Order: sequence, then C-alpha cells, then structure tokens
Amino acid sequence: MLAASRPSRGASVAVVLAGLVALAVLAATVVLLARRAARPSPMTPYVAPQYWLSYSDGFVRRGLHGAVLRALAGGEPPTLVLVNLVAVGLTVAALVAVLVLAVALARRAPDRWTAVALAAAVVATPLGLSHVARDLGRPDTLGVVVAVVLVTLPWARLPSPVAALAVALATSVAIGTEELLAVLVLPLGWLALRRARPGAGWRCPTLAVLPGLALAAVSALLPAPPAALAQARADAAAAGVPAPEPLPGGPPDHDAVARLGHGLLDNVTSYYATTTAASVLVTTALWAALHVLLLGVVWRLLGRSLSERTFGWLVASSAAVALALSVAGIDYRRWWALAAIGALCLVVLLTRDVVVPAAPVGVGTAVALVVLAVSGLLLRTMPVLPLQPVHLERLLQALGGS
Repeated sequence: MLAASRPSRGASVAVVLAGLVALAVLAATVVLLARRAARPSPMTPYVAPQYWLSYSDGFVRRGLHGAVLRALAGGEPPTLVLVNLVAVGLTVAALVAVLVLAVALARRAPDRWTAVALAAAVVATPLGLSHVARDLGRPDTLGVVVAVVLVTLPWARLPSPVAALAVALATSVAIGTEELLAVLVLPLGWLALRRARPGAGWRCPTLAVLPGLALAAVSALLPAPPAALAQARADAAAAGVPAPEPLPGGPPDHDAVARLGHGLLDNVTSYYATTTAASVLVTTALWAALHVLLLGVVWRLLGRSLSERTFGWLVASSAAVALALSVAGIDYRRWWALAAIGALCLVVLLTRDVVVPAAPVGVGTAVALVVLAVSGLLLRTMPVLPLQPVHLERLLQALGGS
C-alpha cells in the first residue's frame, strides 16, 4: 500500500494544482468527445474514407479494419452508422487505455502524492487524452489500445505458446490497420514477452513479432491497388462522407485513402508545400519540448529508477521515431503523441520489477509538473498539422503574449 507521506508545502500545492488541471482536461476531453460523437459525421472527411478500404481488390495496407467491417456488413460496404460506431468506440477504448496507463505508472510510485502527480502528468499532457479525442477515429487509437494491453497484461501467467500467439495476433491486427504502428507495438510486444520470462531466451518473443514484422514489410513494399483506393472513396461518398476540403496549395485528393496511392516523395513534397519553414520549426519545437518535459517529469517522479543512460536512450529513441514519422507526414502532434505513449509504456515495462525509492517531490519537478499540466489545458485543441500564423497568434495569446 502506498504511504501517505506529505511533500513540502509548495510541492503539495503544485501536485494538487496539477491534479485539478488534469481533472479539468479529462472533463473537457469527455465533453469534446461527446459533442463529436453526436454529430452525423464525427470523423473528419480526411480520416473517414479509411473505414471503407478493404481487401476486395487485393491486399492493400491499412485495409484490415475495413475488411472486417465489410464482413460484418455481409460483404457489402459498411453503413455510415456502423463506421461511426466503430470509430467512436475505438476512440473511447483509446481514452480508457491512456487512463489505464496513467494508473499503471501511478502504481509504481512510492507514496500517494507521487502517484497523484504521475497520474496527473499522463492525463493532462496534450500528447495524451485530449489528442486522442480531437483526432477521433484515427487507426492510431487501436495502436494505443494494443500498446497498453501489451505492457499491462500478466504475460508470465500464460503458457509461452499462448502468450506468443496473443502478442502476434495483437501486433498484427494493429499493423494491418496501420503499418506505421509497427514502430510502436513490435518493440513493446517483444520486450513484454522477454521480461515476462527472462530466462526463456529470445526465441519466443522473436517468433511472436515476426508476423507483424512481415506484414509491415509487405505493406511497405506492395503498392496500393488503384481500384481498391477508388472503390473505397466511392463507397465512402455513397455512404454520406462529405468531400474533404483541400489544403491551400496542397493536393486536390486530400484524404487518407487517396494519399496511399502516392509515394513517399510525392507526399512529402505535396504536403510540405502547404506550410512554411517557420511553422515546421515552431511546431516541432513545441511538441518536442512537451514530449521531453513529460518524460522528464515521469522520470523524476519515479525517483530516477531508470538510470540516466536508460532515460537518455528512451528520450532519444522516442524523439527519433517522432521525427522520422514527421518526414513522411506533417501530422506532428499525432507523431509526438504516439512516441509519448510508446515511451511511457516502455517505462511501465522497465520499472515493473524495480523498487522505486521514496523521495519527496522536488521544487523543480513540481514546477515542471504544473507547466506540463497547464500546457495540457491550454493546448488541448491544437491541430495536428504545423501551426499556421493564426495558430501561432492564438498560442501567443494563450501563453500571455501579445
């Protein structure tokens, strides 16, 4: 049971404030999701057509969830009602997964005050709950759910074949929905099995991730059949999905399905033509700073139970993933959010058998926690795309600038 030791007065005020802000973020997130779910089309016209993409014209990456929906609809294109129910359901599941992750980290804390601070950091960050609700229906939501399941289930209690099969199935489903999720779920699946049976060798975890790795490779190498893309867009339009608004100066076929028909270079050049170098730099710096701040706060609250070398590797590797994904697409907040979830899941795995030393919440950590929580409240509705001049102006106003 967690001890009830109380930190200094200033630190306790900071923890209480962060907790209250986290509750405000949670409430605002629930309200936002409820309002979005009540719309006839909760998803953006950019995201929605992915749910009509299937394997009816051959294998296509990101077609798994559409194929499942088509099967549920008796082989016909799914209705808009069914698609919206699934999209909202996955988003709700991802929100619950983030809360489970917050609890899993809080349980590592040596006392109640630190536990509250850890949970507040994870709940309040703009790279968590508020992002998932705002970017409703993305295939990323399934990746968040799978990632948290991989690091919270007691794999050691299952027979090795059953655990390996479950990990292989979970990671493959995530990757079949979105191949980019391989960078999130495969390392977590491998490490979860490896730490569950440290004396069993590398064979079981390696075999478990091979199907997902193969699926990711096939998704990357095989071009998307144009007929499948055209059919998905037509089915989505017939179901009532409105045409997306093109980005100013961007490609006319601006939705997630159409972009699968373009190569990496085409996507990079067409999307980066819609923004400016200043927007790219400011946006990257903003999300990267919040990413590092979040991980730093969690590390300090856990009493530096991870070595400085391990913590440095965690920050560097997760940032490298976010930066690499940012080259392929300009959904910056989205990539940094996935990297943050992955890094926090790794912290859960790496500290599972570690005794966290009892240490009072320091002044520096308390200040960083409050900054993180307040930023989560102020930035909860910021877009995933690079900040435009109007967004930069709003950001300055929110932060008290002119």
